[in-house]
Amino acid sequence: VGSGIDFELAWMDNSTSEVGFQIDRATDSGFSTNPVSFMTGAGVTTYTDTVPDGTYYYRVRAYNAKDNSGYSNEVSSNQISYQLKQGWNCLTFPFSQITSISENPNINNVFFHYNPESGSYDFSFMSNPGNITPAYAYWVKTSSDTILRVDGTYISNPTTNFTVKAGWNHVGVPYLDNPVWGTVAVAETLSQSKNQRAVQNVNDAIAANWLNSVLFAYNPTSGGYDFKFASSNLDSKSGYFLKANRDCYLIFDNPAN
Repeated sequence: VGSGIDFELAWMDNSTSEVGFQIDRATDSGFSTNPVSFMTGAGVTTYTDTVPDGTYYYRVRAYNAKDNSGYSNEVSSNQISYQLKQGWNCLTFPFSQITSISENPNINNVFFHYNPESGSYDFSFMSNPGNITPAYAYWVKTSSDTILRVDGTYISNPTTNFTVKAGWNHVGVPYLDNPVWGTVAVAETLSQSKNQRAVQNVNDAIAANWLNSVLFAYNPTSGGYDFKFASSNLDSKSGYFLKANRDCYLIFDNPAN
């Protein structure tokens, strides 16, 4: 599988004279953005496509030397795959709503999010992922190196907020994006307009001593933490620990906007 996602496509063979089938893939429903076509032989009714994380649309038609059939219905999927190491992994899930997580006996069913208000962990479940929250980070434990596959709906809102509390916070990027940490917007209250904010972004918040200058990313290979700084790009699938000296809000911009 490598670092991509496997989409397993299947269709009915209703024709008797095909030379083969044409599978079209694109990143928009009009099949005009990043279009790619694949050909199979006659009688084939399945195809596995390996692609990077993202949203993809597919359709199929039969063809022969004289003509093409009409297209099938189109199908689409939003899926992200995670390469997990044996033991603990710290992840985030950039979806507004997770619809399913593929069953995997090597992954513990309980995901743990640190709650700074209670000072303990809240639970979410792989088998019932409806309360997994965007911009939250989660601990996920595995019994071996494995792959976690998650389907859901990407966030369409132009911004997503994360409530920072004084102390430790368990945070992740809520979009498929790799923003520079120092450029992420910060606000004291969400009612403030951008022009009213004394602190504009993480760079300012670090200078004002609102936030610690180091963000901590757990490394499952070493079993320790890697450091992220204001100049570092964040990984859209990794969770982080952030130490704050006061309450405030992180405001993540949707890269689609």
